[in-house]
Amino acid sequence: MQAIALAILATLLGILAYLVGLYHFQYSDPYVRTVLALPSDVEYGHAIFQMNCSSCHGFNADGLVGPSLHKVSDRKSRVALIRQVTSGQTPPMPQFQPAPKEMADLLGYLETGGRQRAAPLRRSRRETAPVQWSHARPATTPGA
Repeated sequence: MQAIALAILATLLGILAYLVGLYHFQYSDPYVRTVLALPSDVEYGHAIFQMNCSSCHGFNADGLVGPSLHKVSDRKSRVALIRQVTSGQTPPMPQFQPAPKEMADLLGYLETGGRQRAAPLRRSRRETAPVQWSHARPATTPGA
């Protein structure tokens, strides 16, 4: 009986250690921490979405080539959304390199589920207009 209790305790401690390690790994990335610490501007996020994402995900995030992003924050964590945009690990989605504030704004928009309709951006609120992101260069294989 004691052996079973010790085995259960060891298993629970192992699971706890795994979850703590996973949490630490996800939030240890300085880029992710910076994005999560910044406030988001949903209107600006919508403009960023229109310039960089709508050609695949649809003007209102309904999905075209890429999937619908309605309620995407119900399916993915904030960290997972950041990694999705920046990793390019699910082809044909490219790898983007947004500045932390732009990523925070986009994340804010995605959390509305594509329901937020942006008003025209006023220069007084933001000194610069949204930019189109550059795609990261694909990793090259040595000798290829």
